[in-house]
Amino acid sequence: MMGTDGTTQARISWYAILLASLFVLSFAFDFRGRVGGNFLQFMMAGLNSLAFILLAFYFGMRLPLRRGAAFIFWGWLLYLLFGSIGAIVNGVPAGQFVRIIYPVILFLEGFLVAWWMGRRSTGAGLVHAMIWTAVISLVFTLWWGFYFSGRGTERIRYEIISPLIPFLLCVAAFDLAFARRNRMVALLLVTATLGVIALSVTRGMILPIGMIVGVVVLAAIWNALRGRKKVPSPLIRIAVWGAALAVVGLGIGLLFAPDILQRWVLRSLSGSSDVTFWTRVAAISGQWDQLIANPSAWLFGKGFGHSYYWPDNFAPLVAPDISPSVFSAPKWYPGEFMWMTPLFYSGFIAGSVAIIILLFGVVKAFGMLTRLFRHQTWKEPECRPLWLAVLGFFAFIGLSFTANPFIIRQAPLFMGLCMGLFVSLEWHVVHRHKN
Repeated sequence: MMGTDGTTQARISWYAILLASLFVLSFAFDFRGRVGGNFLQFMMAGLNSLAFILLAFYFGMRLPLRRGAAFIFWGWLLYLLFGSIGAIVNGVPAGQFVRIIYPVILFLEGFLVAWWMGRRSTGAGLVHAMIWTAVISLVFTLWWGFYFSGRGTERIRYEIISPLIPFLLCVAAFDLAFARRNRMVALLLVTATLGVIALSVTRGMILPIGMIVGVVVLAAIWNALRGRKKVPSPLIRIAVWGAALAVVGLGIGLLFAPDILQRWVLRSLSGSSDVTFWTRVAAISGQWDQLIANPSAWLFGKGFGHSYYWPDNFAPLVAPDISPSVFSAPKWYPGEFMWMTPLFYSGFIAGSVAIIILLFGVVKAFGMLTRLFRHQTWKEPECRPLWLAVLGFFAFIGLSFTANPFIIRQAPLFMGLCMGLFVSLEWHVVHRHKN
């Protein structure tokens, strides 16, 4: 088998597969909340870092030097460097800096591990570890959310939502509608993921689903217009399965959980009083005001972990029951909207590079998806890792419009893994087909 640089690939050893699996599985039990946090979180991070270091030595510390992979790696390093300088200049406390920058580092580590593995294998072993991690996270987060929040089904929200649900839904939907393998397991996973979303009444999880479906349909239509081919049968199966699941879900809601269905209706019709929406707008406004207020921040930003505020004019829309001074108190956790925070942390130069890298991934993944459709590669088992990487990347990008995936560890780690896989697998999975 040939690698992306034209060199002959060696068979990857069990040692590397084991390390890569440990690297991914290290955060399978990741959680939100203060209870029992420090020791367990440090232990997970330690295992992840150890696996990454051993993998780096195994692959000879090789770094991307050409093409898109080099742009992603070195551009993201620039982003990390400028944001770190900004933190030093602006006196960001060390604890805040480490907590905010770590998920950003995990994105880069995930990209490198997937790039290393994808150059010397089909990526199947890495994808298996990602799927098992997502399944464990789904079950664990569901239990953790109920147990430690102390809430019942009538009040539970995002506490039970695993950030890996979008990826797991891509896996299940692809196996069910495209690959047509393990269909009972895939149907169970689709039902479980959608069931947790329905139970949590979290509308933000609907956007990744809509984005995946929209991108897949757009890619298929684009190929149909260019190649004059009929609509792929998997899309028909998705439409049929989706309609059936929607009808069954609505029926279950009416019969067994009318209170949850009522909560969905109320949250969906909230309109201009939508607190979730206005908190994101307030965070964007506050970060932008601070960024442009100081010309030096245009270059290095305010630094990872820097505090920002919500402008008090948003108080009536977000929290009318508290005073403006309390409302505008400094906040140092990541902003809820991903596309503003790179500029706030690293300035207009490196922050713009980080945004361009993510957009570059969107363009490259869409182009890859159209070629996957053109050659009907869903029929080939060896192409499954690339399909899941492309679809998974779109899922996390979709999530970024309602939340910031870089707030937590699992989402940026998986986003980096997905990007690294579709960049490294491009040559020997897609380019071997004749155009």
